[in-house]
Amino acid sequence: MGGLLMFINNNQIIESPLLPFLLPVLIFAFFTKFWMSNGQTLGMQTWKIKLVSIDESAVSLKQSSIRLMGAAVSWACLGLGYWWAIFDKDRLTWHDRWSNTRLVIVTPLIDQR
Repeated sequence: MGGLLMFINNNQIIESPLLPFLLPVLIFAFFTKFWMSNGQTLGMQTWKIKLVSIDESAVSLKQSSIRLMGAAVSWACLGLGYWWAIFDKDRLTWHDRWSNTRLVIVTPLIDQR
């Protein structure tokens, strides 16, 4: 992010009190855009996983927001919210539970020729 801003500004550091607020906004925009459009960030596409609502429908803005903030809480608790999925009967993390979402494995369609 900082490198991009320096490139735009002819390799000069941009000093602005708004910059610390820019990164969280960009992170929020990135994840909510991808999760709401097709359920996958670029990394999730590589790993063949997808985020869906518990009922398999598309993720809403509210769910995406809760999941993103919940993931930060899960991480802040030394990752306990992520490790929770190992012991959870439905294999859900804390932020999955809070946002009513879950990850599913994407299986490629087999050509039926």
